Amino acid sequence: MVTSVSPMKFCVLFLIAITASASAVTVTNLKNGDTIRYELALIKGTLSDGATELNIQREGDKESIPALVHEGKFKALIPLKPGNNPLRLLPNVSDKIKTFQLNYEPQTNAHFVRLIWFTDKSGEETFATPDDKTIQDYEGRLRTAGLLMQTFTAEKMNESGHGRRTFKLERDEKGAIIIHKLKGERSKDYYYNLGDSGHYWNKVRSEVNRAFPDKVSKNVVLAAFTRKDSKTGKMKGHTALGGANLGLFGSASIFSWPRSVEEAQAAFLSEKAFDASKVHDDSISRSNYWGLASTTMGATLHELSHTLGLFHTGDPRAIMSRGFDNFNRAFTFCDPPTKRSKKAYYFPPEKEAYFSPAYAASLKWNRWFTLEKTAYLGSTPPKATYYHDRETIEFKSGQGIRWIGLITGKDKVEIFRQYDGPTPPKSLTIKLSEFEAELKGRKIDGIDFRSGNGIQARLNMPKK
Repeated sequence: MVTSVSPMKFCVLFLIAITASASAVTVTNLKNGDTIRYELALIKGTLSDGATELNIQREGDKESIPALVHEGKFKALIPLKPGNNPLRLLPNVSDKIKTFQLNYEPQTNAHFVRLIWFTDKSGEETFATPDDKTIQDYEGRLRTAGLLMQTFTAEKMNESGHGRRTFKLERDEKGAIIIHKLKGERSKDYYYNLGDSGHYWNKVRSEVNRAFPDKVSKNVVLAAFTRKDSKTGKMKGHTALGGANLGLFGSASIFSWPRSVEEAQAAFLSEKAFDASKVHDDSISRSNYWGLASTTMGATLHELSHTLGLFHTGDPRAIMSRGFDNFNRAFTFCDPPTKRSKKAYYFPPEKEAYFSPAYAASLKWNRWFTLEKTAYLGSTPPKATYYHDRETIEFKSGQGIRWIGLITGKDKVEIFRQYDGPTPPKSLTIKLSEFEAELKGRKIDGIDFRSGNGIQARLNMPKK
């Protein structure tokens, strides 16, 4: 724990005139006594009159955690312990202290996300760095990224009206997040020669499946041996591919990731530049630590989301588009200056990254989002039949149809229907004419749909 955050040039802990009208600290995204099913709570709210700073202290801790503050609002990342977590919200106005309680109840879902550091057969664990001062702590960085992705997902699902549903991270018997080190079967040169392709992804997936043959995990794998060729400038061992049970990403940017939750908000505000001749600048030319951390953690969540059955979308805010570049915005108030933009950008909430409405509705019925251990009835996939003469599609599932999405252009799903009632329809017929206004002339390439027992299926439309 830390008691303060070193001030940055921009964005961090602004000590400015406060315009909030509330007489006490107010938490706006959570209610006192709420129970959440993940460890890292994002607490947002408004400050008390006259306050310019806020620290949050868990009961029993000697030290407190500073919130990020801007114009009378705050955001704080607070790790919780299983059970009740009494908190003290401590503004720098002594008579406005507020007590607040959150409960953390770990998920019992049998489905989970596994985090893997993948080396070549030598077992060499180190990752690329821009200098010799970077601490080689892949476990802390990967663990922190997992928690941030989990919290981001829960908050954005809740903002979409589906409650704080999120995936479960694999933990040991003591409740600690597990970071697996998996030694590859081949040399790094072998993986380099596969290039950034499906061959690379297939090879790693086959090795991961041999090591972990279960059917209840989605595997997030970072390749330790990703490097930039100093002579050609090309990346070796880098990729960003997700599907089935594997989201594979290169480790070229992990040096910019925070090593702990306490460092997370500062990492998303660090204007520190790096030597792009030594490491990959995967930051959409922002060329500093915060931009790199935001893009690559967001992209890792993007690839994980492919394993959860999500396609791309044309929604620019969405994680399944280039919205993943703005992963940082869930936890901060501004994008700091960059190489291409000399001014900080204070974004409104509607400019934060999120899961598009279609995909948030789909994730609600995903087996990795059920929170509780669930005995699913049957494993028969739902079925859909297209009747050309009537321009209708008939869906059938013994467990009911929960969600259907229209696939339009390059696997994009933006038009959808959801069936949230206690008894979803086991048989459903829709007319394509119902979607004419929403399609706006776009062609339907297929239908993606999900049943009440969490099984996803797809119907490809016949080519005319």
